[in-house]
Amino acid sequence: MASCQIRPADALALLMLLLASAAALSLYLSAAFFGISAAYFLMMMAYSVRLKDIPLLDVLVLSGGYALRVVAGEVATNISLSPWVLVFVILLFSSFTLVKRCAELVRIDSRGEAEPPRVCGYLAGDTGILTAQGIAGGYLAVLVFAMYTNSEAMQIAYPRHELFWGVCGLLLYWINYLWLMVARGRMHHDPVIFAFADPVSRWLLAAMAVTAALTL
Repeated sequence: MASCQIRPADALALLMLLLASAAALSLYLSAAFFGISAAYFLMMMAYSVRLKDIPLLDVLVLSGGYALRVVAGEVATNISLSPWVLVFVILLFSSFTLVKRCAELVRIDSRGEAEPPRVCGYLAGDTGILTAQGIAGGYLAVLVFAMYTNSEAMQIAYPRHELFWGVCGLLLYWINYLWLMVARGRMHHDPVIFAFADPVSRWLLAAMAVTAALTL
């Protein structure tokens, strides 16, 4: 649509088709899954139309959206998840969302424009407080994961659960690394895209995956 290669009418027709297909598939799985999918769709629509321009609320909405995805997976697969997982997801993706916001502010501020730059309601002067909040969210996510690692449920589910302490260390290093890249102005993408494009991030993610697999 941005390049005028697709007419708005065609895009609207495709949107209706995809929505109808998604609704049918969701209902086929279960009424609960349909309800969660509908809630996620409405939340993301509200975010795109208005909520993304409200500072801090946008972070809560996006991290809540990621948590809804996890809940949808739980419902679809009938796998019971611990509340620790949802808290971990919300905190971790709050940190990731703030990584993206701060990276955008740092990138725009480096242009030296006369007018104070704005990104989704944030000003360049907000970078310091947003960085503090983002790092705190990432550290709390690691803390929650560490507490879950030490819980009785984890000890029962995983024979070598103590190896998850290695995942905690790797995750802590990765969060620090992401924020260092933000401070240096080297975060040019969404942090998830950056993770798969950056060699250091790929090695850290692979190491976390291998360490987690060894706990089984």
